Amino acid sequence: MMIIVSLLCFSAQSWSITGQLYEYKYVNTSETWEDAKQYCIRHHTDLATVTNMTDMKRLMEAADNDVPNAGAWIGLHRPQPTNRKWHWSLPGLEFNETNWASGESSTKDEYCGAIRKDLTWVDHGCNTSKSFICYNVDCSSYEMKN
Repeated sequence: MMIIVSLLCFSAQSWSITGQLYEYKYVNTSETWEDAKQYCIRHHTDLATVTNMTDMKRLMEAADNDVPNAGAWIGLHRPQPTNRKWHWSLPGLEFNETNWASGESSTKDEYCGAIRKDLTWVDHGCNTSKSFICYNVDCSSYEMKN
C-alpha cells in the first residue's frame, strides 16, 4: 500500500503517512462502471477501494447516506467471463475482505460491484447506470521528511 501511495504522491521529497489515506467523494450522477471509473481517475484518484469496515462506514458518511438501495459503484470488478476472482480497479491492490449480500458475487454476466446503503456489496452488469463513489489519496495528510 505504501508503494502505491508513494507513487501517487511522489515528488522530489520523501513522504511518511501521518493521517487517513483516503478522502471519499460521492457523485450523484448515473454512469456505467467504466465511465464512473474514468470520471474518478480524471477528477480524483479512482473508484472507491474498501479495505475494511471502517472504510465502508466512511464511504457512507461521505455519501451522507444518500446511496440508493440499488447501490453505488465502487472499484470492485472481476475480469469477464473466465476469471471468477474479484479485484479492485486500482492495480496492485489486493482484494481480501468481503461483505457480499446474500446471493451476490457470482451472478452470471454481472462483473462490477456496488455498495448498498446497508454496507453490503452487490454485483451488477457493468453497463448499468449508477451513482458512484470516488476517492482521493489525501497527500495533504502526509508529512515531508528531510
